[in-house]
Amino acid sequence: MKRIKDNLSRWTRPGKVWSMILVILAIGLTVFTLSWEQNDPALTYISYGISAYALTVLIVAATDGGRKMSFIIRQNPLISRYLNDARLRARISLYQGLFINSLFAVFHVLASWIYTSLWFAAVASYHIILSVMRFLLLRSEQMRSRLETDEEKIAHELRRYRLTGRLLFALNIAMVGMMVQMIEKNKGIHSLGLAIYAFALYTFYNLTVAIINMVKFRKMDRPILSAAKMLSVAGALMSILALQSAMVSQFSEDPLLRRYMNSITGTGVSLMVIAMAVFMVIRANQALKKLHFNHSETKRHHYDND
Repeated sequence: MKRIKDNLSRWTRPGKVWSMILVILAIGLTVFTLSWEQNDPALTYISYGISAYALTVLIVAATDGGRKMSFIIRQNPLISRYLNDARLRARISLYQGLFINSLFAVFHVLASWIYTSLWFAAVASYHIILSVMRFLLLRSEQMRSRLETDEEKIAHELRRYRLTGRLLFALNIAMVGMMVQMIEKNKGIHSLGLAIYAFALYTFYNLTVAIINMVKFRKMDRPILSAAKMLSVAGALMSILALQSAMVSQFSEDPLLRRYMNSITGTGVSLMVIAMAVFMVIRANQALKKLHFNHSETKRHHYDND
C-alpha cells in the first residue's frame, strides 16, 4: 500500500519544471485537436488524457500550496484565533451581515422613494427585517455576557432563539412580497451574461456553508449563534430563488415558463422558511419547559434536604 501511495505521489507531483511542460503540452494539444478540421479519434483521446493528467497535477499542486499557505497564515495569533474559534467567526459574521443588510436597506429605501417602486420597497423591507434580526442577536449576545449563572444564560439564549423564529414569519411576508412581484411583474435579476455562472457557484457555496454551520452550531448548544446561522440559511434560500429567476430569464424567452418556475421555487422557499420558523419556536418552547422543570426539581430537592 505504501509503495502505491509513493508511486501516486511521484506521478501527481512531478516537480515545477515538468508540471509547466505538462500544462503547456496539454493546452497546445487541446487547442490543436479542437481547431483541426480532420477529427482523429486517437489524437483526441490522447489529448484529453494528457489534459486530465495535467489537471490532476494542477489540483494536487494547488492543494499542497494551500496547505503551506494555511500553515504560514496560522502563525499569526489573530488569524489563528479567528480560524480556530467558531463562535468568534459567528459573531463577526453577524456584524458583517448587519452592515451589508443595512447598506442594502438604505439603498432600496431611497430607490423606492425616488422611483416610487413597490419592488424596491419590498426588497428594502426584506433587508430591514434581516438587519433588525441580526441587531437583536448581537444585542442578545452582549446581554448574555452580563448574566451570572449558566441557567440564566441558556434561558436568555432560548428566548432570543424563539424570538428569531417568530420574526422569520415577518421576514417570510417580505419575501412573499418580493416573490409576488417576480411572478406577476417579472421583477428580479436579468441579463447577467457569463457572470451568472459565478453567481450560481457563489449561491450554492453560500447555501452549503450556511447549512453546515447551522448543524454545527446547533450541536454547540448556543441558541443565539444557531439562530444567526438559521438567518444565513434563509438568506441563501432567497438567493436560490433569485438565481433561478435570473437563469430562466437568461436562457428562456417563454414568459409562461418563467412564471411557473418562479411560482414553484418561490412557494418552496417560502414553505421552507415557515418550516424553519415553526421548528425554532417549538424547539425553544420545549427547551424552556425542560429548563424550567429541571430548575423546579432542583429547588424541590433543595427544600427537601433542608
